[in-house]
Amino acid sequence: MYQVRTYLIFSFFLTATYVLSQRDSTVVVRLQQKATLCDGLHQTDSVIFYQTKALEVASEIVYKPGIASALSALGVISMHKGKYPEGLDYFFKSLKLYEEIKNRDGELTQLGNIGIVYDYQQDFPKALSYYDKALKISEGLQDKRHISIQLCNIAIVHSNIGELSKAKEFFFKALTIDRERNDKEGIARNLSNIGSICSDQGNNAQSIQYHLQALSIAEQTGDKRLIVSCLANIGSVYAYLKEYKKAENYLNRSLNEVAATGDLNLQSQLEFITSGVYADMNNQEKALLHYKKHIALKDSIYNEENTKKSVRSEMNYMFEKKAAETKYVNDVKILKLEGDNARQKQMAVFLAVVLVLLII
Repeated sequence: MYQVRTYLIFSFFLTATYVLSQRDSTVVVRLQQKATLCDGLHQTDSVIFYQTKALEVASEIVYKPGIASALSALGVISMHKGKYPEGLDYFFKSLKLYEEIKNRDGELTQLGNIGIVYDYQQDFPKALSYYDKALKISEGLQDKRHISIQLCNIAIVHSNIGELSKAKEFFFKALTIDRERNDKEGIARNLSNIGSICSDQGNNAQSIQYHLQALSIAEQTGDKRLIVSCLANIGSVYAYLKEYKKAENYLNRSLNEVAATGDLNLQSQLEFITSGVYADMNNQEKALLHYKKHIALKDSIYNEENTKKSVRSEMNYMFEKKAAETKYVNDVKILKLEGDNARQKQMAVFLAVVLVLLII
């Protein structure tokens, strides 16, 4: 049964965690605070406007935390629009800056975001690799929120490759942490994902209960993406049980809500699920209509050129990182040589002075 997995997109507005002393940097902070407010209202165009302005100002004053945060925010928006190579480019640039300023929170955030993009592109080994790196950092920081996020995303990869028992185990570990922290958003997402695993395992009644619990919490928190996913998943389960009226009702509600999320990948998944449901109902006209919408959205997200660009983004990051490491090693060698030369000159002057004194 096709189910929508709910990824934990990382928080990308990290600027507020910095203590700022520079007057100009406060302009960057204010712009990003406005962007955060707009993001909460799902005003994507306004978020892009404020983050782009923040990026311009931060770049002018070479304020690396502001640059990294803005790049991350723009990367998340690109990812939701299905522009995966563009999103990866933003994330890798942001990751490089966070590494330079030694901000571990920023590093694990970008590693997680990169993992999500690779997961969307169905490059599961790479997704797991980046999730594991993020998990190690979050464990080192003893950051339970991000540990839960990593466990959830790792679980989704195992679910996607059919390792359902392992996926369920990771989801429950994440859920336990979220309940300890009373993190409603995390609780809802993990309940929804466990519901999806239950439906994949044939436990449909249990699946609906988990999704309904998740939907109730998501509606309290106002999480649009999770609301859409829960509605779609409940509709999918009812369709499998051949309760088509209920299925159609939940799927239509999810389709009405999805545009507000600006998430093309999610929209594509919904169109595919809806197409399958109408096909089961022998409504071929609507099945074909929704399938065409799914294909159009999928074609705009996945193509060969996008894959090439994704590879180039990662290669650029790895090359620049290697170049920076090489430069550091060379700089150390140069400094050592310069130190040796200075000592040799000092010794030569000392010996000359001694020689002159002896002659006198």
